[in-house]
Amino acid sequence: MDIVICVALKDCFIVKKNIYYIRKNIYVQNIYIIIDSRNSYFFSKNYCKKNNIILIDEAQLIPNRQNLEEICKQHFTCQIRFGWYYQQFLKMGFALSKYAKEYYLIWDSDTIPLTPLTFIEQNKMVFTPKSEYHKPYFETIKKLIGYDKETNYSFIAEHMIINVSIMRELIQQIEQSPIKGNSWISKIINATPPHEPNGFSEFETYGTFCHHNYINHFVLKKLRTFRNGGEIYSRGISHYKLRKLAIKYDTISIESWNTPKKSIRRMRNNIEIYFFNTISTIRTLYPFIRI
Repeated sequence: MDIVICVALKDCFIVKKNIYYIRKNIYVQNIYIIIDSRNSYFFSKNYCKKNNIILIDEAQLIPNRQNLEEICKQHFTCQIRFGWYYQQFLKMGFALSKYAKEYYLIWDSDTIPLTPLTFIEQNKMVFTPKSEYHKPYFETIKKLIGYDKETNYSFIAEHMIINVSIMRELIQQIEQSPIKGNSWISKIINATPPHEPNGFSEFETYGTFCHHNYINHFVLKKLRTFRNGGEIYSRGISHYKLRKLAIKYDTISIESWNTPKKSIRRMRNNIEIYFFNTISTIRTLYPFIRI
């Protein structure tokens, strides 16, 4: 099984710590990092070779990002984070690429596995049920593929095991929907409520599709997840602390927008945020400089 991680500029440090624990706790062959090519220098050839990492330029999977942004501008009547939608399209689009095999595991760049985990058991996908419910996701699903919410749980976790043939079938069904658009991505955009900034979830859509058509292809297994780890710990959390947390939790998420309460940890995060914001600003002001 391979792992697919979308890595934004702000996550180029935390993902390296994540990869160490992925290699330790999840049986995985290749780790595919989908990344803006400008950020590839954070991952040396030796580092990639040592960890079986393959870097994929995001533009190779989903080209014409500017055109997609323009479609979003025409569709949405509210402000959105296009990057949040784009990374979902990348994770789905991986199934259409030459790299995809029978399965791949989507994993969040800021979620660290603390204990040994499996996501295929007796040839069935293992999904992690959660309690989230966001109505606009299901309004979009209904428009795209005609399904209502069918479970009393959510498929939105910090990871998702993907059966490539099922994901391809889902994408094909989206392409055949009567929604306006000349691609499955533009149809997804145009199916979302225009006034809703967060109108689509690839995990909820894929999970609902599996439940409706392939209910015997997956099982549910709850994990002890620490979703808001960033409210307590900085992204520089030590291996010692992570080993202690493994007694109580299976995963910990340390998201960049969470702010630790302790001043030293908060300062550590702020320095990292400042570093990446500086790079982003330089790129905006001087696009001819490769940094």
